[in-house]
Amino acid sequence: MAFSPSLLDLGSSAQQQTRPLSLIYDDSLDADGSSVALVSRDPSITIDPAGRPQSAPVVPSWSPDAGHARHLHTFTVHFDPGHTIGNLTGRLIAVRRTKAGPDIELGDISYYANVAGDFHALPIVVAFGMVEPGKPATQTFQIQGKNLDKLTATSTVSYLSVKLGPVHYDSGLTRPFGAPLPKQAPPQDPENESVDAIITLSSSVPTGPIQSSVSIKSADGQELVLPVYALVGVPK
Repeated sequence: MAFSPSLLDLGSSAQQQTRPLSLIYDDSLDADGSSVALVSRDPSITIDPAGRPQSAPVVPSWSPDAGHARHLHTFTVHFDPGHTIGNLTGRLIAVRRTKAGPDIELGDISYYANVAGDFHALPIVVAFGMVEPGKPATQTFQIQGKNLDKLTATSTVSYLSVKLGPVHYDSGLTRPFGAPLPKQAPPQDPENESVDAIITLSSSVPTGPIQSSVSIKSADGQELVLPVYALVGVPK
């Protein structure tokens, strides 16, 4: 089986989007009355079949097995980010649905979206690297944008905490290279704010690879989910 396109780009708009996606597969996958479907585990993505599977021409690069043909199944992918912003990634899964028994996973396609909002984080991923067990570890990141005075931060696990600092302002002032700084502080610019944040892994973090996240929310409901990775253990 193969997808077209091979990577699904859902764009950068915060509005609802639709994308066509085709799946080409060997007819042996549904010859016994089974069906091939495309599913999503992301609530912001729904998938509708665009008609029934159609016959597709065989090309030399297809399965060399004699007597097998191809089917072409086209889907419409609906993407509605809601209040979620930032870099969104995941996968859509092609499954074989039999008359009896659970779905059989056949393969997947990755999707990507970069939904703009009132703020963003730098870096877009927090990587602790190797962390010694039983000792806390910290990393910092910065939130930039506007309307940052009422941000809240939460974590998905008890051993990961986030502390947000005060709001700073960037005047956006441009000056020639080498020119002296202005003597007076620039006025506060609510369109160019920044907040420093500290993420702490507590001493109770379990050993092994850690894959978690923190959620940054604004007063109007926009949510940015920042992935957090660490490897807790003593290096050999």
